[in-house]
Amino acid sequence: PINYFAYHYWKSMSRRILRLLMGLPVLLGIFVLFSDQVHVVTDPISYLILFVTVLGAMNILFFVDVLLGLMEFWILHSDSVTFIVELITFFLAGSIIPLVFLPSWIQFTADMLPFKYTGAFIVDAFVGNLSWFQVGLGVGVQLGWALLLLLITRIVWVYGLRRYEAVGT
Repeated sequence: PINYFAYHYWKSMSRRILRLLMGLPVLLGIFVLFSDQVHVVTDPISYLILFVTVLGAMNILFFVDVLLGLMEFWILHSDSVTFIVELITFFLAGSIIPLVFLPSWIQFTADMLPFKYTGAFIVDAFVGNLSWFQVGLGVGVQLGWALLLLLITRIVWVYGLRRYEAVGT
């Protein structure tokens, strides 16, 4: 009676939004404690950019999560693969080491994959390190990756259902 992907999409989005909201008091505490060293962005347009880019990142991460879950059609225990993909995601998003400190070939790789657009791009766009053109291009890349991952998810889902076998009483 309900769309499987829509159900999990909104469940995932609500979980991610709840995590963001739960992190706000910690962030505000950091701003208060380090108010002398932290520059608070006051431009309302920056917050609109933040909202749009975070939404794009959440969509990309949702489809990556779904694809990792769909591996269960072929792999009985996908925990180790999921862990490796999460490490790669954090690394290429710039969450472990800022991408500007990495060799150019790693930066190029990060530019070609969706993970940069779930971390470093969002921060750079929010704090004003990017031009309007770069922000627009990055949001377009986020949208492109989300649509490509949606297409891949649908294809993998169809092939996975063909492989699925239910056994029981």
